[in-house]
Formats: sequence, C-alpha cells, structure tokens
Amino acid sequence: MGIPELQFCRRCHHPHVGEEREDETEFVPLNAPETDRCPGCGEKPSLQDINVPTSTLLSFMLTELCRLTPSKKTLVFNDSRSSAEAVGGGIIDTEYGLVAESLYIEELLEAGGSKEASEIYFNVSDRLKEEYWKPLKENAIDEEGATYEILEDMRQQIQRKASLQNCRHLTPAALVTSEYLSDLSDPRALAIGHEVFDIFAQDPNVSFQRNRIQIKGLTYDRLRNKVSNGLRFSDEELDRHLPRILARLEESGFVHQPPWDELTQQVHDSGESADNIDGTLTYLEDERDRLGGLVDVDQPAESGVFQRDLKEDDSVLRLVERVTYCTNCYATYPAPESETLDTCPQCGNGVETYDRFSSTDDGYTGTGVADVESDWEWNVDHWGSDIAHPAATDSIETISVGIHKGDVPASLRGAIEEAFRKSDPDVNIVSATPTMELGVDIGTLDSVTQVGVPPTLTNYVQRSGRTGRSRGSSSLVSTVIRGEHPVDNHYYANLEAFFSGFEPVRVPDPENYDEVMAGHVFTETLAYLLRNPDPKQVMDQIYSLNESALDLTSYQQEVRKRFRILEKFVSEDPQRTSVERHLRNVFGPRGVEIFEQIFFEDGPINLQRRGKRTFQTLTNVDGSVQAVTSLTERYRRLDQWAGLLGYLANYRGFGSQFPIKVSNRGSDDIRFETSGQLYEVFPGPENDTGAVFRLQGTKYIVTDVHGSPDEITTTGICQNEECERPFESHDLEYEVCPHCDSPLHETAIHPIASVTCKKASGGQKGYSTRPIATVHIDQTDTHETETVDLFGSECELSVGNFDIVDFIYAFEQFHSRRSGKKTLLSEAVVDAGGDSDVDESDASLEDLLDEVDETTYRPVGQQYHTRGLRFRFDRAAIRSRFDEYAPDASWPAALVSLEQALEKAIAIIAECDRDDFRVKVDDTGEELEVFMVDSREGGNGVTWQVLEALREGGSLERNVRKVADCETCSGYCDQCLLLARTPAFYLENDLLDKYALRAVIGSGPHQDDAAEVETASGD
Repeated sequence: MGIPELQFCRRCHHPHVGEEREDETEFVPLNAPETDRCPGCGEKPSLQDINVPTSTLLSFMLTELCRLTPSKKTLVFNDSRSSAEAVGGGIIDTEYGLVAESLYIEELLEAGGSKEASEIYFNVSDRLKEEYWKPLKENAIDEEGATYEILEDMRQQIQRKASLQNCRHLTPAALVTSEYLSDLSDPRALAIGHEVFDIFAQDPNVSFQRNRIQIKGLTYDRLRNKVSNGLRFSDEELDRHLPRILARLEESGFVHQPPWDELTQQVHDSGESADNIDGTLTYLEDERDRLGGLVDVDQPAESGVFQRDLKEDDSVLRLVERVTYCTNCYATYPAPESETLDTCPQCGNGVETYDRFSSTDDGYTGTGVADVESDWEWNVDHWGSDIAHPAATDSIETISVGIHKGDVPASLRGAIEEAFRKSDPDVNIVSATPTMELGVDIGTLDSVTQVGVPPTLTNYVQRSGRTGRSRGSSSLVSTVIRGEHPVDNHYYANLEAFFSGFEPVRVPDPENYDEVMAGHVFTETLAYLLRNPDPKQVMDQIYSLNESALDLTSYQQEVRKRFRILEKFVSEDPQRTSVERHLRNVFGPRGVEIFEQIFFEDGPINLQRRGKRTFQTLTNVDGSVQAVTSLTERYRRLDQWAGLLGYLANYRGFGSQFPIKVSNRGSDDIRFETSGQLYEVFPGPENDTGAVFRLQGTKYIVTDVHGSPDEITTTGICQNEECERPFESHDLEYEVCPHCDSPLHETAIHPIASVTCKKASGGQKGYSTRPIATVHIDQTDTHETETVDLFGSECELSVGNFDIVDFIYAFEQFHSRRSGKKTLLSEAVVDAGGDSDVDESDASLEDLLDEVDETTYRPVGQQYHTRGLRFRFDRAAIRSRFDEYAPDASWPAALVSLEQALEKAIAIIAECDRDDFRVKVDDTGEELEVFMVDSREGGNGVTWQVLEALREGGSLERNVRKVADCETCSGYCDQCLLLARTPAFYLENDLLDKYALRAVIGSGPHQDDAAEVETASGD
C-alpha cells in the first residue's frame, strides 16, 4: 500500500492529499468535496510541505544521536539563551513525555494488562524523577537558594509528565483505554466509548460556556456533539450507545455528575445578570431532563453535567491489544476480539485490523506495533513503534538534557557539567550558549551539534574541536540550518566560501575604544597601588569590607565610600604623579587620558557614575537576610566591585543584565533570584502580567516591574496603531510622525529598578510573548567625517560615539488556545523620588493631592554608550528616485526593507549575530539618516568592520544589492528580507518589499552606471 503525500494550505493549514492522476500528482482536500477552493479558508489553495519546527526536529534528531554514539552524549551550541531554552525545552517536552508513555505501557504489561491509573501515575512519576531529576539534585552543591528552587520547579515539571492528560498519545493512538469499556463486543460502541474516554482523559477540566457563564464539564448534548465531531456516526446510533457508556464510566469513577445544588450555586456565583443566570439554569434543567428520558438510564440524572475530578478518579486503565487502523487518515481504534469496524468512523474509508499484543498464560507477546503494510521504510503505526515497542522489548532508554547558559546559577551549571562529564553520563545532552565553548572539562565526547552557522569559522573550529579528543576516536559535527534564518541560508549557499575563509581575525585598535582601555588602565592602577603601598596603608584599609552585618543600603554606602576614598587618594601627590608616570610607560599618553576619565571627568567610564548605576540596580534585590548575605559575601573586595562595574573581566556584559526576583505562587515571598535581559523580561500594560520566558524548560511570567525615578531619555512615540511604523522613536524636535502625520507622544523612558516573576500556572502556560524592540539613538561626539558614495548617492558619513536606549514600548502576546495575537503596551510602575511635575509653591491642594495619589506608568529600558556610524542622505533626492521608480509602493516599507537588508549585510560582513549591532533608518523630513551602532557598552568592533569593508571594497552595498536582487520571491522571502525574529507587524502591514528597496537604493533596471560597475566587480 502506497502512503499518499500530504500538503497543507498556507492560510488555514487544511490538509490536502496527493493522488496519482495521469502520471501526475494532484492534491485534493482531505475529508471534503473536491473543488477549486480550500474548504478551510474558501480561497484558492496555496499548498506547502509539512513544516517541522527546528526545536521539534532537533528533539528527535539529538535524542537519536545520543542513542547511536559511543559516548551517549551530545553537546549543542546555540548563539542565544532563547535558542538554548527552545532546544532543551523541546527535548523535555517530547522525549520525557514519550518515555513517560512507554513506562505506562510497561506498567500495564507487568500488571497483566490492567492497573489503577493512580498507581501507574505514582510509579511512573518516581521513575522519571530517578532518571531526570535525581542526578542533577545529587550533583548540585547548594541545598537552598536559586539552584534548589530551580530544581524544585524542574521536579514538578517532570512529575507532571507522568499524568495521563499529559501523555498526549496514549488514548488518541489507542494504546490504552478504560478497563470498563474493554469488554464491549460491538466495535462501534467501543469506538464511541473510547472517544468519550479520550475527551476526558486529554482535558480533565473540559468545560463549556452558556450565556457567558463558564460551566465545568459537559452536558449530554455537548458531549454528543464533541463525539460526533470526531466520529461519523448518526445521532440515533450515538443515543443508542452513549448513555450506557457514560453509566459505565460513572460506575468506574472516571467521571461523575455533581449535585444539582452545587451546580446551581456555581451559576449563581458567576456574577452575571439575572437573565443570563435564569437562561443558563433553564438550559441545564432541560439537559438533565433530557438525559433522564433516554433509554438505558436506570436512575434519575443527578445534574446532567459530566465532570472528571482527578482526586476522585479511581478508574482502571486497560492495555489495548488489538486495533483497527484506517489506511487513509491513519486513525486508530480499539478493536474487540471478534467483530471489527467496516469503515473508518472519521473519513469513511477502508480499515484493517492488527494485533499489537497477544495475551498468553505467561503474559504478553508481540512487539506493540501494528504491522501495517506500506512502501515506507518505517512503521506507519508511529506511536506504537515509539511508545509501545520499547516497553514490549524491554528497551526503554532515557535521554536527559541540561540547559547551560549565563543566567543559570553557577552551582547548577556545575551540576550539569559534572553529570555530562561522566563516562556513563547522567546528562546526555547539554543545550548551551557559548558558555561551554571554552574552559569546561566535558570528558569524552564524539558528537557536537551547532544550531545555526557559527558567527565565524574560528567559532566553528573551536566548537568542533570539543569532540574526538581521544586518540583513535571518531567524531560527528552537525550543523542545523534554520529555514527562515537569512545568514544561515547565505552560508549554506556558499559553504565553500565559509570554509575557505579562515583568515586571521581582524580587530580594531583597542586604544580607540575607551571601554577596553578603561579595563586595562583601572586594573593596572590597582595593581600598581597594591605593589607600592603608602605609609597610611590606604589600599589595605579600603580593599575589603569588615565582617559586620549590613543591610543593602548600608552595603551600597560602604562600597561607594571606598570608591570616593580611592578617588581622593589617586588625586593627590605623590600618588597621582607616580601612577600617571607608570601608566604613560605602559600605555603611552592614551593611558593617562583614560585614567583621568575614570577618576576625574564625568562620562560613561567615570568611577562614581558607574558605581551609582551598578549599585542602584543591585540594591533592588530582595531584602531578605538570605539575599543580603548572598550579595555581600560574593562582593566584599575591591577587585570584585571593579568587576561589577565593568572594569575587569567581561566588560561586554556590563549593564545588560539585572536581578530578577522569582516569587511564590499566590504570595509576595521571594523564592530565589536570577538575572535577565530587557528582551526577556518586560511588564504588561499598567504593570500587568507581561513577558513569558523559560528557565531550565519551566515557563515563568513577569508579574511586576518597577522603574527608577530618574529618566534615561525623553523621546517622541507614534501611538497610532494604524500607522505603518507604530511605536517608533523620533526626535522631540519633530511634532508629528513622518509616516502617518499623527501627533507624537512625548514619552519618558526610565531605567529598570526591579523585576518580579512567578512560575506560569494554569492557562498562563499557554502564553508566549514577543517584544517589539524600539531604539533611541543620540550621537554624542564625532571622531571623523567624510563624504562617501553609497547606493549611487553622496552622503555624509560620521564616525563617533553614541548614546543608545533600548526599550520595549509594546509587545505581542499569543496564546496556544487562541488564533491571532494581541499588541499590548509595556509599562512599568515608576518608583517615587523623581522630580515633581508640580510647582509646589504655586500648586493648589487638589494638584498636590492628585500627584500623591497618581501612579505613574512608563516604558523601561537600558542605556549604554557605544561606537557607531551615521550616514546622512539628501531625503529629497532619495524620495524623488523612489517616487519615480516605485510610485505605488509604501515609503515606510522602503525604510523597513532598507533596515532589514542592512542588518543582513552587516551580519555577513562582520560574521556576527544580529544582537551584536543595531540599525535604524530615520526620516527627519530633510534628511534620511542611517545609524549603525555596536550593541555593547563601549563598542564591540562590528561597525568598525563595516567601516573597513566600506572603505576597502564596497561589500556593504554589494550585499544589500544581493538582497534586493533576490529572484526566488515576489516581494520577500527568507532568502532576502525575511530575517529571523522579524516583527509580525512588519509582515501584517506589508512592510517588507524588495521592489521598494530597489527603488531606494537604485537597483534593478534603473540602477545607475556607477552602481553597475561596483556590483560587477564581485565580492
């Protein structure tokens, strides 16, 4: 039997089946009349192949790799925390769930085919904890604090995998059913009974709404409708079997009817209007009477609503030995011993019956798989093969995962490393950011997987070199090309160029970067002063805190007092003269210049300014004794404080992370603390629930964010959601949005003071969020300017320093049970203490009271000082060219498309991630300004590489033109303008348009001669 090919409608995802007709494959809609329209959306079908998400594909690929490789382990490199969580979380969701389901089958086989569901749950839960949780718990050093709490959340998450409703394939694939249904001899009655069992097994909290009143459970009518949606049986046949089936399931304790008084009280407590309450009660009475009037109902209906209560569920599960399998839609049903179904209850096509198991006096025989004949090399009975077969053949093999990234507590990272290092590993897969790239002993390893093409060939070689270190051992390096990732696709299409591009890494002169120099100069200053003590022993006195207990406010004051003493000490002779002479000998005049900026001048690397910025954030952690002790014990010495201020070690991370408090559900008690970044944790409207993020596979939701009273900056925001570019930041000298002419809203941005989140529960687990990032850019000084030719137009290029404010003004919210999304504002509550907007001397009593009572909500963000480029084009010339060659195109779409094309070009030129830089195109009315800036404090060299490439050969323009000249799409695709993490409203508002881009840059048939010569020169 040949298996037909499936494709899906791009709009509504309705399946279409391929049929061979006259030597061609034609796709017709599944379970619907054949027309020229898709039955799902009513439009002309636009079909695509099955699209498997990267995380799902990796879950199956990586677990299979671990089972096949000698070391039984694989290291996975990701370039972002979210990617590491997605890969690790995907394995937890799929692999752990499949093992739990196999353990259910194993429990039933060992028990002779049937066993109480509650007993199976506890046994499976214990097995899962033993395999996946206990090794990390034993290897973790901390018995309390963040590591303990994260492990506790992990334990609960693993235990939930053991519940029947989370074993998502056992009942739909007819692997198990209810013991009280298994003796039904009528195959149609058994199919109906199993469908009812599946409805309540998959969703114990199933409910319906009547007159806006939510009712837990289902009435007979609602249940019959649900069954008929899945099975093509007549109402008469359903009414013939369904009452007896419900009676059996009630008798078994699987479902029950709540007392009528309890149900009516629930309706009265709904808070709805009297008419809605009366109408609902009338409906429920009619349903109860209707159920009581059906045949085969031996006693009056209690309430007519059927519910499943997990606490009262005493039901028994039964292993399904024999199944009926549809050869068309692949639906599976339990089959009685004698009779079988004639046709599929879902699609009406032919069916076949197979034995998965056979029972004997000595137990069960069989592989657990229905041996469906097909031309495929793999089993059509997919879930039988993946779930029942390992249990039947005693071959259940667990694969565990650890997520290793910067915001994971050090002791938990150590536990993951130790469990992974063993020759017989307790953790088989580590999904890591570059934290595992260097300096971590991982023992014998023969498999590395990279999610996406690494930023450079050096990274590729370094990561690949983690494998095959034992003499004579083989190794496997896998690289996953993400389908909608333009940089991955670029290198995949040019693999030879990528692997032949092993050149010495080019770096800019570090003397040009104040941030880099500050770290070296400050370290050398401390070292010199400690090597050359003064008579008063000043450095010894300020080097560390004493052992007395401190609250957070006192701690901050003590540390900053020591900074002031250090400042005063180095400002006086003979210290200043001797330190400057030493720094001049080591670094030249530039070292003395940076020394003065650190200790005596106000600026981004000034000691006092950094101290205020850092410790203001640190003291927003929880004030509990545990938190204070943890903070003050970790940072008690001068060198540790310098590290916090970004003068030592990893200056790249300075200012980009802040503490996150994780509180208990239903209370304000703080369970543990971790760290986060702006795009992971942001508030909702008026400080309502906001961002959703993952930590070790567990979902957390932001519940409270406070902003500091001092403003970072004030900018103009377009609040018109109908604008093609809403929520953009504009200079305050402009009063209206350049894209829609709506008035700009003057908005103050505040720094983040504190973030609190809780573990997502109930319906919150279905939420996901995506921030709409906004950036405000101010050039603070200019190092050099020149006139350059770019895209056939002269423009002024300035190189200099910039103040960047990244903030989230709005975000998109999704839910797994809803189609579409919501766009919501992100607003933190601003703490009191800032400057008042009211002149207290002239204010009225009412004005003063209003200010006291008013709660201020503002967007929050982060500011950093960095390096970058600014291009200024004559707007009139660019707009004239655009209007001539694309008169019907959107001007905002042209600017967005230019931003996207530049982002792709820069990522390729600098061989970096898109998070390493920012691009912004501003229409000021007179000029078209293009900003390209580094996204790290002090700069990271990305825009320096862009500048060098611009001066050496024009590769920036060539790569942008390659985007515009894409030949595989009509407007945009993942080969050109569709980048990873492209905001959804870009697509919904048609803001990606390569033809608009062509008009702006002068590409295509209207490209000027100079540009043609430039492009023809090649890469």
